[in-house]
Amino acid sequence: MQKSNFKINDKLFFIFLFFQIFSLLYYFSVNIKNIGEGAILNQVLIGYFLCSSLIFIYILIKSRLFFNFNSFCLFVFLIWLTFKIVFDRQDLVYLKEHLLGTGGGIFFFLALGFSLSFSFAELLRRASSKPKFVVSFLLFLFILIIAAYVDIFSALISRKIEDRFIISGLNNMYQRPGDFSTVLFIIFTSITFIINLICFYIFNFRAVRLVVNYIYLFMALMVAFIAQIMGSNNSFVMVAGISFIFYLVKGFLCTQQLKESFTKDNNIPFHFLIIRKFFKSLAKFTFFSVIFVSLVIALSGFDYTKSRFFSSNNKSSIESRVEIVRNNFLIQLSDSPLIGNYNVDVETTGEGTYTHSVLLFALTHTGIIGFILIFTLLFGVLKGLIKKDTKLYINQVFILERPLCIFYFFILLYVILIANLATALLWSVLWFSIGFLTFTIRFKNSEDS
Repeated sequence: MQKSNFKINDKLFFIFLFFQIFSLLYYFSVNIKNIGEGAILNQVLIGYFLCSSLIFIYILIKSRLFFNFNSFCLFVFLIWLTFKIVFDRQDLVYLKEHLLGTGGGIFFFLALGFSLSFSFAELLRRASSKPKFVVSFLLFLFILIIAAYVDIFSALISRKIEDRFIISGLNNMYQRPGDFSTVLFIIFTSITFIINLICFYIFNFRAVRLVVNYIYLFMALMVAFIAQIMGSNNSFVMVAGISFIFYLVKGFLCTQQLKESFTKDNNIPFHFLIIRKFFKSLAKFTFFSVIFVSLVIALSGFDYTKSRFFSSNNKSSIESRVEIVRNNFLIQLSDSPLIGNYNVDVETTGEGTYTHSVLLFALTHTGIIGFILIFTLLFGVLKGLIKKDTKLYINQVFILERPLCIFYFFILLYVILIANLATALLWSVLWFSIGFLTFTIRFKNSEDS
């Protein structure tokens, strides 16, 4: 009877997980396709969070919830940020939009990230006992996301302006759909990488890995094309960087030597072996990437100079952001260096003239206090991915978690790099990544305690 109940609960989990992913995929897909025209679908989000809540309750019944120091830093920073927005801006509409809004609300994207993180962690628990079933389920999600991207591509290509590499009716509303596409690509990349890990570390299924990886490369090119055709350079850079990291890290993690090292040693082997594998993988992937992209451009006759990324407008945008840092940063920082002023750009150099860098923005708008909190958080979550914490990791899937954590470390490092070069503090991709990639909040089986 107990075994029968377990099977029923197992099936319920996969049903909830399917509808969780499907509802989020549908929400992202519709909002990306209707770029410039507006589409929210709050009822779909209600369905997503309902499924997420059911999964959370299901896991909580048989597991214990753990919080680490990074959770505390995140909590304190969010309180400080809310306090600054309320008392400096004194605008409840702004507060709702930037903390809870579906376009770039910190709480909204953290909730998306954490809820998916819980689901993927629970999925990994089953990889050691049911690897083939888990791979089959992940392949189904893999195909589902591909179908969504193909649908998005066909919808946007029909709106392309004939003599320009951009769609009509954009109305400068590319940021939100661009961030949605980036978040979806991070999920897609994570699924692809987990398939690779299971098919290498648990059972050897090389054919599946080869097919999946070639399809992933094709999809990365398609998603990069989608980013450019809807005018989102940020999404283009993120897709290019994430796909590069995927092939690079996969190349040196999916080797027999490292597999044996992970099996024998609980700590990540940051020694000569992993360094040598890293640079060998880097050289190999860079060489083949240059050849492949050159062939695609040559055979297709694609004029990349017409894309927004290589346009003169993009160069002037970069120059203007550098100019803002040079001219405005010290002025805004001097207004209130200790506690900051979330309305400082409006009161000093003009609305919207803030620095496009997470840490610099934190300094000017939340002060040294906010800067210390966000820096401690970012440093802590990166460190947490490469340092084993026995209270937060699940022993039976350890051989998968360590390489996955290394991969997530590089993805998050890249997200933080872009956040400090091109975006402000409230960038939704950053907060989704903190929730999804960092395992800041984890579950542990009661019997493992």
